[in-house]
Amino acid sequence: MIIAVPKYGRMVAPCFESATEFSIAVVEDGRIILSRQIVCGGCKGFSRVNLLKENSVTILICSGINRFYQNLLSASDIRVISSVNTDADEAIDLYLSGKLNLQIFSDDEIGEPTIPLDDLVCWSKDIFSTSGFRIYSDEERTTFPIDFLAEINCPLCGKLILLAVCCGAHAYKAEHELV
Repeated sequence: MIIAVPKYGRMVAPCFESATEFSIAVVEDGRIILSRQIVCGGCKGFSRVNLLKENSVTILICSGINRFYQNLLSASDIRVISSVNTDADEAIDLYLSGKLNLQIFSDDEIGEPTIPLDDLVCWSKDIFSTSGFRIYSDEERTTFPIDFLAEINCPLCGKLILLAVCCGAHAYKAEHELV
């Protein structure tokens, strides 16, 4: 079994999606045989879900977690124990001693998953930047709320093309945006 705990300093991070590192404990026969820290970055929750999958995590002990990510972790066979507010190392010890329980949610409680806007914006920035666009924010050049600006020089005429991206929801149809 491999246990992960998102950290904020020494404590369990208050929010899974914003944790910058995880404590990872490899457990055999009820004892920790290997412990390490892993750093995470990138898009909010998705990069953390992928990081846990890449590290073969089977149990996540956390404080707060968006229901969408909880559903993704569950679908990836990673059991989630949430609402834990203590020292990260102590959280692992509490689990191993049987003092933390897996929370089971009914379908009624889970509801329709929605992808958090922060992740949509992050994905969108990645899509545009990997397609050659320069990404930036410029409150002085815009008089309306947008998430970021994307610019590229036209490959035919060389003129600057500037896009204002307002919500990140276009990430589902990136090929349409880039056409």
